[in-house]
Amino acid sequence: MMKMVDNPHNGVTFCSGSYGTNLANDLPDMIRSLKGRIHFAHVRNLKFNSPTDFEEAAHLSSDGSFDMSYSPRPRKNDMGRSGYAGLRTLRQSVGCDISKRFVGGY
Repeated sequence: MMKMVDNPHNGVTFCSGSYGTNLANDLPDMIRSLKGRIHFAHVRNLKFNSPTDFEEAAHLSSDGSFDMSYSPRPRKNDMGRSGYAGLRTLRQSVGCDISKRFVGGY
């Protein structure tokens, strides 16, 4: 998709919850492969009860199935720029260090 219009303005909103519903997706690898093309990261964690049964979870790694130490703050060198990450439910993130890189809501 990125090669169809090879321009840094052609990018994606990276939603860890949407892409994470397929357990075959390696989210950190996807972030690296989209270097410079992630314009906004929409962050959520999922808890898998089985390979086909999941529910949205709070943002801490211990609350779900994802290693959120990587997902919520895609590193600048991996993203190719310092972008923004949005926490879908900010109330679930109480206690997290919310800095200028995180924008609550949509």
